[in-house]
Amino acid sequence: MMKLIHGVLSTALVMLFGLSTPVHAVTPAGSLSLTVEVTHSGLDPSAEPNKASVGITFPLIPAAPDLSAPANQQQEVNHRETIDITYSYTVTSMANGPDLYLLSTEGGDLVNIPSEPSLRLKEDSPGGWEISGGLTQEITLGATALSVDAQANLKETTPELIVPSDGTADTAVNEIQAGDKVVIENTVYDVSSVVDDGVTGKITLGAPLAQNASVGTLIAEQQAFDMLLLGASVDDHTLPATIRISVIAQTATSALRDTHETLTSVYRPIEAEFAIYARNVTSPITASNPPYTSISSQEFFDTGIVQASPGETVEYALVQTAGSGPALTGVEFKTNIPAFMTYESNSTILNNDAPEADIEGNSPLIAGMAVSSPGSAAGTIASFSFAEVTFKLKMDGSTTEETEAAAESQPASVEKVAWSPGNDACWDTAFNDGAGGWVVGRTVGGIVPFNSFETAQELADSYANRGIRTSMNTDFGTAMYCVD
Repeated sequence: MMKLIHGVLSTALVMLFGLSTPVHAVTPAGSLSLTVEVTHSGLDPSAEPNKASVGITFPLIPAAPDLSAPANQQQEVNHRETIDITYSYTVTSMANGPDLYLLSTEGGDLVNIPSEPSLRLKEDSPGGWEISGGLTQEITLGATALSVDAQANLKETTPELIVPSDGTADTAVNEIQAGDKVVIENTVYDVSSVVDDGVTGKITLGAPLAQNASVGTLIAEQQAFDMLLLGASVDDHTLPATIRISVIAQTATSALRDTHETLTSVYRPIEAEFAIYARNVTSPITASNPPYTSISSQEFFDTGIVQASPGETVEYALVQTAGSGPALTGVEFKTNIPAFMTYESNSTILNNDAPEADIEGNSPLIAGMAVSSPGSAAGTIASFSFAEVTFKLKMDGSTTEETEAAAESQPASVEKVAWSPGNDACWDTAFNDGAGGWVVGRTVGGIVPFNSFETAQELADSYANRGIRTSMNTDFGTAMYCVD
């Protein structure tokens, strides 16, 4: 009898340590039994050997489940539109046997989101469980371990894994059954069938083993579920919006947990745009709602309403926005200085910072200048940000007083001649018996309100060639009047 007890204890210790020495051997929870047959000379030759069995119960060792971490998402939402967002999760047992787990969610910060989206957790299988945010879902995940080494064999399409019985003869072992998914050495397998005869369990997989597995290798059940954010919208479409939600998976009794926080970026699609604005520095105008206010708090206007006279200085603002898409890269501004205008030295400024160095006395914009949003690398404009370049040009020519004085000292002008191709054109208000018309001559000059990069003379020649007469007797066209 002492030998029998010694044999039982020795075998139990071997089984506790996995019957071999794999690095991460696991002893599955449940009943482990040892049966010993004894034969001796005192037995009738026709009698069955004496048998004795002993069992020990190995307890469940709880462990925090493994919760997958799906990547954060960016989603577009149009004006007055709401969208639904799905995050797909898996939760995998890390215990040595079946255990009860709790799944729940926890709301986080909402930035630029007018109201909290509806939140749900839903099992990723037809007819599965589904709960609303704030509630808790109980799930049971099974687990066991190999009791016999298993070899990887690509020809064995449905390998059979031998595991300890859980003590009940049925079609499940430690809560693992057909239709489940299990993880073995970081690979996910479908379970085709399970048979437990009360002594040994057999798990048949739906695909070959990817690698050899030793005695004690954990076979852990995995369950998939989705987190749904329903009805997300954006408050201010010009600003980024974010939603933070945490998913929590923990054991029901020991509160061992794994938590994953999602960060969802929701935005209305905004296209990248480029715009040019201007302001008369010498004779500024004001408005209650200027189209653009620079980083330096200067009011800029659409070039169509800005006017300047000879000797006055005009400042331009070139603005590129990145919109809501990916950051813009390789961004460069390049321009030229129009005729009859002179660049003001060291006036080219990026994002209200120190002036950019001139190149041979000219603005760096002439050769091409890499621009960026504040804090970004050269040539890069971050999403939802912009780059601003300002520079100043001075109108060439006489002042108004000088022009008037010169006109008074000149003899009366000669009779005007109707414009013909090949000549400079200007608008004479007295021509055609006071009806006005295009004649041969030079314009007063200056900035054309609606096109600040085209000289008055160039535009007058173009208008005369096309016979355009409208709006010439208003402030709109005074830059194209004849100089005498």
